[in-house]
Amino acid sequence: MKRSMTSIRFLANVVRIPLYGNALFLIMSFGTTSLLGLAFWIVIARLHPADDVGMITALLSIATLISQFAVLGFDYGLMRFLPEASTNKGPLITQVFAITGICTISITFLFGITIQWTVPSLSEVLNTPVALMGYMLLVISVGYLGLVNAVFTGSRSAKFVFTQSVILGVLRIGLIVASITALGLIAILFSWMLATWITIIISIVVIWPRINQDYKLKPNLDIQPIINVFRYSFSNFAAMSFWNLPLQLMPAILVREISPEISAYFFIALVLADGIWSIPMAIGQSLSVEGAFNQTILMQHVKRSVRMIALTVLAANILVWFFGDKLLLLFGDGYSEQGFNILRILCLAAIPISINQLYIGVMRVRKTMTGPIMFIALIAISTLATTYILIPRLEILAPAIAILMSHTIVAILIGGVTIIKLNRDNNTSNSPAR
Repeated sequence: MKRSMTSIRFLANVVRIPLYGNALFLIMSFGTTSLLGLAFWIVIARLHPADDVGMITALLSIATLISQFAVLGFDYGLMRFLPEASTNKGPLITQVFAITGICTISITFLFGITIQWTVPSLSEVLNTPVALMGYMLLVISVGYLGLVNAVFTGSRSAKFVFTQSVILGVLRIGLIVASITALGLIAILFSWMLATWITIIISIVVIWPRINQDYKLKPNLDIQPIINVFRYSFSNFAAMSFWNLPLQLMPAILVREISPEISAYFFIALVLADGIWSIPMAIGQSLSVEGAFNQTILMQHVKRSVRMIALTVLAANILVWFFGDKLLLLFGDGYSEQGFNILRILCLAAIPISINQLYIGVMRVRKTMTGPIMFIALIAISTLATTYILIPRLEILAPAIAILMSHTIVAILIGGVTIIKLNRDNNTSNSPAR
């Protein structure tokens, strides 16, 4: 009994540390999203053939990619500047939402009129104005959801990200079960879109006022605050565009180069691996926010982040390595047979991804994104190029191997650059004064 009480006190003390507390809530949020997402895709995989699943996953991946382009990095700008902003938080958030909506509509419309040439096999799903309008609403909702999460994280209220994840996951499953018989395949996109919009409305109307009354959406013609945020956000936009580009394009590449069925097998393995990748991403986001509040103890936060990542990522890899095939069986025999080796490779990639995410988190605090942009661009280019080179020989394994290789190379480069910088700083501090 004493031991259990001591453990509870220890965990309570850990959560009180803002870095750990926010990171744990973000990990719980990502974990909940992954688990409920798995339940969602299990329903889909059991009701639809792999070819159909591959088509829809490609469209959802492209929707995520478009929304990330349209957000222009403002999600990271809000996380970085909301802690520093004393006033005008509501107007700033409103301006970010307006710009994101305009950019999303423009990019989605361009994609819709060019889809028959870029990805012909997907054009049959978006072959009517109504379908294209619905897809546009889906893309806008994905972008807005990311901005809402950024407001929660930047306010050091990551517990509400967890609440939002539960609402979103439950709504998606409920809506897909309710609409699948009436709408068929399009029900997947419909349930995803409607669940996201309902979650956004609940977050803005119910949760935001509990954090800060100044978070109410209200127009403001003063553009100086948004210009200041954009200067910082654009560098993050460039970095995260490169980061997400190969991941979001991969399902569409596999549909085009091999088949929708193979794309479905890869996507489900990627969804599972993303649950582990979210651990260093959550800790990196928490590191950025806490560093923005107090940069004088940044290295202390980095050491805590390393310990947390080492424990969680290692444990998650062990579980997946031994039980991943059993988990994939929930989707069907084909997913387990084709996806298990992919899942193992992608989970190993969580190790170099952790190094890269910590580096990005530190650079965000220091508002120095040139290095991260260069490294992330190298990851994107090498991942896509290696995938195309390996696909003829390795087929479905090619993207997973490309992701692991690219992130490992960049993690080694980051380690080398860091060691050189530390040695240079030590030499400078030890050199005699003249």
